[in-house]
Amino acid sequence: ERKKEEGLGVKQAKRNLFDVIEGDYLSKCIYYLYNKGVFDTLRSKPYDSTSLAKIYNWNPLVLFQILEFISLSTDILIRIPSTNDSEAEKIKKTEANDLTVPALQFLTTTQYQLAEDYDDYGLFGHYLDKFFGAYSGCFNHLDTVLNASNSQKPITKDDLGVDEQSLCKSFSGINSFYSASSPLIRTLLKYNKILDLGCGTGIALLSFLRHCPSATKQAFGVDKNQHMCAEIQKRAKDNKLDSFLRVFHADVRDLEKTLPSDVVGQVDCILGGSLFNEFFFAEHGDECVAVFQLIKKMFPGVPVINFDYYGKLGFHDPEYIHKDFQ
Repeated sequence: ERKKEEGLGVKQAKRNLFDVIEGDYLSKCIYYLYNKGVFDTLRSKPYDSTSLAKIYNWNPLVLFQILEFISLSTDILIRIPSTNDSEAEKIKKTEANDLTVPALQFLTTTQYQLAEDYDDYGLFGHYLDKFFGAYSGCFNHLDTVLNASNSQKPITKDDLGVDEQSLCKSFSGINSFYSASSPLIRTLLKYNKILDLGCGTGIALLSFLRHCPSATKQAFGVDKNQHMCAEIQKRAKDNKLDSFLRVFHADVRDLEKTLPSDVVGQVDCILGGSLFNEFFFAEHGDECVAVFQLIKKMFPGVPVINFDYYGKLGFHDPEYIHKDFQ
């Protein structure tokens, strides 16, 4: 918005090499402080680096330099400057064991607080847990991804080093439910026995059960992430919905071996959210087609509600998509 007002245009300049290095260092500093609970502390009130260092038993000068780095490079922290801001340059050049009295005073007068825009977990912690905690390890497996077309077996998420506990944490912190008026819930309420493939922490299934007018409603969840399974069961119990829910810890490709026949016979609607794109690591989605064929075999005539907001299912090139999808 500022660039628009100043007539500078809105096109983002390309990053140079040192911007890239700075970004890498910033991400490591931010994620470290996040995991240590520093941003939670700075959410409640502003702290100077000396007071904050006492809480965590850290070196105040090093912490000061990290907080300066983050506050001057991002909009995550609000920096409340000292009345003697020129002392900052002296401190940045000072060794940790050689602090002068004026430098120490500066450390106790410059304060930092988490910006209001990042107060909500869904706008801050969720993204750190998901993209740093869960997915950053994937970049250690670029060799696997780049050689996927040469592999004898399809590449799956298991091959990419995804941290399932961090992935679960990223969604566990979001405690909202879909409203009864949302298009998804309005659609699901037309059915009685919902099977959610890749149910995660249960936002969709538990929203369905919360808004059900009848005690005959039943929900079944399947997820290969054991942490997700534990979380949805905990949430169901906390909301007194556990008697209407059954959860199976399994890969959806193993449904035939996982789901009891009495469950298969009851299901009248299947839900899949951000699931089917997971099977597009293989060329042209052969793995995904196989999953759909399995569902069709086990649940003939049962509707499938699928929503994927990323990946190859969003492409419309008929030459790219598997012929069985066209």
